[in-house]
Amino acid sequence: MVAENNLGDDDSAGSVDTQDVFLEMFGLPTFSCVSSVVADDDENDIPSVKQLSVPQNCSRYIHKPCDVASFVIHNFLNADECQELIHLANTLSSTGFHYVTEAAHTDEEGTTHIVKLQEANKHKLSVFEHAPTTENLWKNLETIIMPHITTFMKHTLCGKPIGLNPRLRVLRYDAPDKDVFEPHFDATTRVNESTSLLTVLIYLNDGGGKDFDGGETCFLDSKSMKLNEATAIVTPSTGDVVVFEHDLFHSSAPLKFGTKHILRTDVLFQPDQEGGVELPRGESKGSSENLAATLFDVCQQLSVSEDVQNALGDIGLIDLSIEALFNPGEAVVKSILRDVLDDHNADMIFQAAMDCR
Repeated sequence: MVAENNLGDDDSAGSVDTQDVFLEMFGLPTFSCVSSVVADDDENDIPSVKQLSVPQNCSRYIHKPCDVASFVIHNFLNADECQELIHLANTLSSTGFHYVTEAAHTDEEGTTHIVKLQEANKHKLSVFEHAPTTENLWKNLETIIMPHITTFMKHTLCGKPIGLNPRLRVLRYDAPDKDVFEPHFDATTRVNESTSLLTVLIYLNDGGGKDFDGGETCFLDSKSMKLNEATAIVTPSTGDVVVFEHDLFHSSAPLKFGTKHILRTDVLFQPDQEGGVELPRGESKGSSENLAATLFDVCQQLSVSEDVQNALGDIGLIDLSIEALFNPGEAVVKSILRDVLDDHNADMIFQAAMDCR
């Protein structure tokens, strides 16, 4: 489950009557004669992707929220698969679940140094390697994430991903022990010649008051660091996955009761030496030749499917200029897009169009 505080939301502005008035302003058909491309409710077992709207200053490099990679995959694994991962963490790790009190650092000459941590991490960790599991996870994950990281790959010049970190980490949080993960940026991991750039979190049991309460993944403004100001909050649900670039400020909310299990791994790349996650992203307004003029241009830049473009064409929005599109107000436009499209495409197109104003 994903809860987001979306700027400009106004339920009253999203009524069908208001939308129909907007469509009639342009002499366009109303929603009664438009077919929807929203997925049926009975397809809950099929993986689906929802983009996250992280807050301002969430990026270590102050990239705009619309320019960073962050999304949730619902229904990636089933409950049995999640239980098997917990079983592997209990049986394959040489140390089992334990508090981490030291860290290993390998210098440029290949020498490994053990560093004592001043304060142990406030959660328990089990680390193991199991090639069949890692390969199977990547086989299923790769096809889902590729359409959603193409812009990230273009911005960073990182090339295509090559797989997952072979070291799988399962974290356990116990409410009686007050386990928590404080606000932080994730660290980059080197594996041979590859570098990790994206974090993968797989929820192995249910939050929201079922197996545990609390423990939400919260994306924060790195300058304020206040949990109550998080605009992207993900409630753990068995088998759901959160994928995001390492340099987004985030934390795990305190547990109220129960035990939380989560698998943490990374997507590995072989980045171009001239690239980097810190490179400027997006285009400056007023000076970019690539700034979209119409909604059709936005769709082309995002490489959205023909079905999505046809749905927008059916109600006459596809050829509207960006200026004309927003004449009725942001809340109305967002509501119309969500009525015609699935939430992911609606939010992605809305944000891209906003950036072109």
